[in-house]
Amino acid sequence: METTYAAALAVIRQSIEMFREALRGLPDDAMDWIPAAAMSPLSVLVAHNCSSLRFFAGCGAGRVSSIGAYREGARAAAFRARGLTAAAALQECDAAESDVAALLQAAGPADLEATIRWPEEPGMVMSGAEALLRSVGHLREHVGHAQLMRDLWQAGHPS
Repeated sequence: METTYAAALAVIRQSIEMFREALRGLPDDAMDWIPAAAMSPLSVLVAHNCSSLRFFAGCGAGRVSSIGAYREGARAAAFRARGLTAAAALQECDAAESDVAALLQAAGPADLEATIRWPEEPGMVMSGAEALLRSVGHLREHVGHAQLMRDLWQAGHPS
């Protein structure tokens, strides 16, 4: 595996493990709990994180697809996600990690250097490397959100 992809995958795996740790031991009720109106529940964070990771890491690995279709399809569905059990959330994290590892394994240096343009969003242009870094940064951002949601749940629901 090319060194940039190997490094990105190492951070992705570490981040997904941190995400799993935020979910472990939580009851299913915690997955759809919202402590404030403007916040996303853990079920949304899992679904959104996994779909975004697949999309942008895929773009960084040379598998560019329509950003409009992603936004209207997987991303929109992720923000409607409800009813995800803690066990199913952990399985989704496992599946996303496996899918992204396969994408990055098949990628090469030319994919990092490629320019990505989306006709439906002409102002959004990035290299494959930028798309890969976006996937990693976005994942880590939502790991922090999941950790905060766990802390808030535990503070409001002491055992």
